Amino acid sequence: MGNLFDLSKRVALVTAGGHGLGNEYCEAMAGQGADVVCNDISMSLARETVGLIKKHGHRAIAIQADVPKPDQIERMVNEVVSEFGKIDA
Repeated sequence: MGNLFDLSKRVALVTAGGHGLGNEYCEAMAGQGADVVCNDISMSLARETVGLIKKHGHRAIAIQADVPKPDQIERMVNEVVSEFGKIDA
């Protein structure tokens, strides 16, 4: 049986990923092999998280969006799909 938590070839979108538990989720997903999209309302915090992930050799991008706003969610999803082709988690 393979690694049950293997996220290789998967794309994970984490909201509020620039701080707190969201930051931890971003790092955990990357640690299991996922490409990570770190969303936060603060672009500087999202970029910090992305920097940490990239230091470990994983692919990651930061996207600023305020998730209660549907137009910003739509833009974020479009950016992710444009960059990675899909969202798995």
